[in-house]
Amino acid sequence: MNLTLMELNKIKENFNLWQTATSHRIVVCAGTGCLVNGSLKVYEEFQKCIPKSGLDVIVELKGEDKGVHVSKSGCQGFCQIGPLVTILPEGIFYRSVKPKDVEDIVETTIKKGQLVHRLLYIEPGTKKVCKGTDEIPFYQKQRRFVLNNCGVIDPEDIREYIARGGYHASGDGV
Repeated sequence: MNLTLMELNKIKENFNLWQTATSHRIVVCAGTGCLVNGSLKVYEEFQKCIPKSGLDVIVELKGEDKGVHVSKSGCQGFCQIGPLVTILPEGIFYRSVKPKDVEDIVETTIKKGQLVHRLLYIEPGTKKVCKGTDEIPFYQKQRRFVLNNCGVIDPEDIREYIARGGYHASGDGV
């Protein structure tokens, strides 16, 4: 399939519009380390738990659906503390998430806007509690270039890659 830059821009525009219609996005790491530790069971539990809590769950953005978008990502990088779950737009980073934790995340974080403190990362040396990856020294030392979107976008949704600028560089060569 050959796409023009106009068509790529339309895909980007639509995806970004659809994404803004959602209230939250829950990103479950589906990198190898997290998969081995049960992240797909966590992902499936979110799909079950969100509707039970009275919210709409969205697993694939197809339009201006309202609700909670649940998606997988590539490796988020901190495998030894996985499964990892990121809550957007707040940027909350939960570690060692098990299926039994999902209901608490939905009720406490998604519905009430509060943190599930037992799932936050604690820096071993300082005992500092970190809400997001921007506070964690492991991530602060990293400068991702080639793999900038890894751990952020859904590797099974090409539209999200396009929305983050994927393939747009091809227009520079034309």
